[in-house]
Amino acid sequence: MKIHIWIKKEDALSGNITEYYAANPYKVGEMHPRLEYIQVSITPDEFARLEDKTTKGVMGPAIGLENMTELELRMYNESQSVTGGEFSDWHRNLTTEEQQIYTRIYGH
Repeated sequence: MKIHIWIKKEDALSGNITEYYAANPYKVGEMHPRLEYIQVSITPDEFARLEDKTTKGVMGPAIGLENMTELELRMYNESQSVTGGEFSDWHRNLTTEEQQIYTRIYGH
């Protein structure tokens, strides 16, 4: 079994993965003049090592829970309860402000 993740191009070249995404980090339909991420396949053991050394996983918050406003905390909790299949519809129905908050929370 292989696990597919998205990593920065420079991480692929250096062999040192500093951050990764389980899903495509680009928004659908968005034009990207310079693609910074590529998709790679890794073994479950390699993925486990990544998880062990990552202090902030793909879906972990970019800001600490203790530093979140009430609205940011609500958005974080909502996003954690949405399944992968529901995410697209959930995110599409967010207001512009909520989408900006989501980006601020997760850093993407």
